[in-house]
Amino acid sequence: MAKTLNILLVGYSARDAEHICQALRAGGLCFNSECVNIIQAFPKALVGFSWDMILSDDTIPELGAEQVLSHLATHHLTIPVIVVSSRRSDESAAHLMKAGAQDFISITCCTARLVQAIQRSLKQMETLQHIRETQLALQKSEAHFRAIASNLPGLVFQFLLNQDGSKSFSYVSEGSVMLLGISPATLIEQPDLFTDLILPEDRTSYNQLMQVSAKRFSTWNWEGRIQVKGDPDIKWVSLRATPRRSLNEGVLWDGIVMNISRNKMAEIEIARSHARLAELTSYLQKVKEHERARIAREIHDDIGGTLTAIKCELLLCMDAKPRKPDFYQQKAASIEELVDNVIDSTRRIAMDLRPGILDTRFWYRGGNSVASKGI
Repeated sequence: MAKTLNILLVGYSARDAEHICQALRAGGLCFNSECVNIIQAFPKALVGFSWDMILSDDTIPELGAEQVLSHLATHHLTIPVIVVSSRRSDESAAHLMKAGAQDFISITCCTARLVQAIQRSLKQMETLQHIRETQLALQKSEAHFRAIASNLPGLVFQFLLNQDGSKSFSYVSEGSVMLLGISPATLIEQPDLFTDLILPEDRTSYNQLMQVSAKRFSTWNWEGRIQVKGDPDIKWVSLRATPRRSLNEGVLWDGIVMNISRNKMAEIEIARSHARLAELTSYLQKVKEHERARIAREIHDDIGGTLTAIKCELLLCMDAKPRKPDFYQQKAASIEELVDNVIDSTRRIAMDLRPGILDTRFWYRGGNSVASKGI
């Protein structure tokens, strides 16, 4: 079912208005119309109804097509206007078309052409409306994206590598000021400023990984150090970007650069701690081996020597040669003394292996320590 159009006729006599309506009906249009021909009625008609089309004459000085177009422009109204004039003037037609009229048609030959002009104008308005809505949606989406990008803890960017090897930033978020000390506009204008911030020893890996990502269309992952001009501290940054083919057959990355200095310093400190722990473990192992060797020597030299002396004393008491009782008493006393020495050496070595402090429990009462042994 065809849409019923609302058409406003401005500045026509009753006879001309009827002539135009007959032409529209003959062209198969379904419409409602109203005609105003005094200046005071025109603004009220615009406010009181939603119009799809305005047909205007240019013969009435105070309410001609030029006044209609001016009023619509002043009030930001987007109703299409077709001038159906009762007079023929190429100069007037050019002037009105430049002012915003969709078409200029003579009222004497308006039957077929007017219907076509109306249909064409409505299609153009639909297209323009769609473009405006698309632009508005795009602006909202871009504003939403910029709001998100500005609140991300880093630098959001679009980076382009052209086929001739030239590089450029097509987008840089406001995070560049905080991270790099460079404004987005400056970085877009001079893309090599970012590379200049990278330390020379990390610049090679940056370029190599970029080329690998461009060749394989794989994610560009890079970590390195930068030094901002005027800042004595070196920053660790992490770059993550996803590549895609650009319109000019180059490679376009969408990515983010983040400051990872704290995490990197923590990793370095952990690695140092592991190295110190490994060094300490190696030292403790050497101390343990040294202590084992010392205890072995002490057992061999002290206890072994004493046992050897006991054996020598016993050999003199085991031969068949008769001796006086005083001799055996003297040897028994000597052997007893040697056995005591063995017991003392054993106790001392045991204490070296496990100090007695480990068998003591401590309680703290009111700041004073109380030791209990063997509990």
